[in-house]
Amino acid sequence: MMPKVNLVKTLVLSASFLTWTHSAFSQTLEEVASKPNGNYTTKNIWIGMAPDATATEQALNIGGRIKLLGTANAYTPGIDGTQPTIYRSGTSAGTYPFNTYDNLVLQAGIVNKDIVMVTGNTPAPRMVIKNDGFIGVGTTSPTTKLDVRDGSININPGANNVFRIGYANMGNTTYGNSPYIGFNAFLYSSNGSNVFTPLNNSGAGLVIKGDDAGSGLHFYQRTFNNPSPYYDLNTFTEVMTLTPNGALGIGTNSTGVHKLAVEGSIGARKVKVNVSGWADFVFDPSYDLPKLADVERYVKEHRKLEGIPSAEEVNSEGIELGDMNKRLLQKVEELTLYLIEMKKENEELKAQNQQILDRVTVLEKKQK
Repeated sequence: MMPKVNLVKTLVLSASFLTWTHSAFSQTLEEVASKPNGNYTTKNIWIGMAPDATATEQALNIGGRIKLLGTANAYTPGIDGTQPTIYRSGTSAGTYPFNTYDNLVLQAGIVNKDIVMVTGNTPAPRMVIKNDGFIGVGTTSPTTKLDVRDGSININPGANNVFRIGYANMGNTTYGNSPYIGFNAFLYSSNGSNVFTPLNNSGAGLVIKGDDAGSGLHFYQRTFNNPSPYYDLNTFTEVMTLTPNGALGIGTNSTGVHKLAVEGSIGARKVKVNVSGWADFVFDPSYDLPKLADVERYVKEHRKLEGIPSAEEVNSEGIELGDMNKRLLQKVEELTLYLIEMKKENEELKAQNQQILDRVTVLEKKQK
C-alpha cells in the first residue's frame, strides 16, 4: 500500500496540473462557449504559431501541417454538403493518416457551386472546377471538359509525354467509333448523325477524323455563317485525306496509285524532280540523228513528234514531269544539231554564191 504522505502529494500534484492545464487552455481558447451541438469561439485560434495582434478577421491559424485522422467520411449530399468541406474519403484504416485507401476530398458545397483557385498580388481567379466537372484554366466559364484560354498547353518532349485523344462514339454508321480532333468544332450529338457545334459561331471550323475501319485520316472544313449553332458533318467539305498507306489527297479523297493527288492548281516557287538519265546522248558522235525528211513523214502521218505522247494520252494519263522534260530536251538538242547543220550549208552556199558573183564580175569587165 502507498504511504499516506505520498498519496497526498500525488493528489496535490495532480490537482495542480489539472488547474494549470485548464488555465493554459482557457488563455489559448478565449471565450469558448458551449452549445448543444458543440463548443465554439468568436476569437482567432492559433495553433503552432504565435498570435498576431494585427489580425482582424476570425480564423483558425495553423503554423504547420493538418492531418485528417480517424474514420474516413463518405460524400456528403445532406446538410454538411451545403458547406465547403475538406475530408478524407475511402476505406478506414484505423487512426492512421492518409494511406493507400484514402482520398482527399475538396467539396464545394451548395448545389451548383464551383471550386475556384485564386492567386496573384491582385487576387484573381486562375482555375475553376465547375459543378458539372468542366475545368477552366484562364477562364471561369469553360465550355468543354478542359478549356484553356489566353495561353498555350505545353507537352515537354520525352518518351512518356504524349497528347492522347480518345474515341468519340459517332453514331452515324458510316463512320463507326472514330477518334476526332475539332478546331472551333466539337461533337454535340452522335445519335444517328454526327452533329458538331462551334465554340465561336463565326469563322471556320475544322474536324480531323480517324476511322476504326482503317480508311485513314479525313479533314473536314466549313465556314460557320448560319444562325443555327448545330452542323451535321455531312455539311462539311472534306478538304484533305491521308490514306493508311501514306498517300495524301488534297481536294480529293481518291489518290489512285499516287502518293500525292491534288484536285486543283499547285503554286510553288521551286519544284525539284529527280530523274535518272538525261538527253545529252544526242550530242554523242555515234548518235543517229533522224533525217528531216523522215521527221516530216512521221509528223504528217501521226500529227505529233516521235517519242512525244499524243493529246489523247495526255488527257487520259497526264504527264510525268521528269520524263517529259527529258523527251523535250532530246527534241531541243536534235533541233540544235539541225540548226548547226543548216548553218554549215548556208555558209557553203554563201561561198559558192560569192564565187559565182566574182566570175560574173570578171566576165562583165572583159566584155567592156
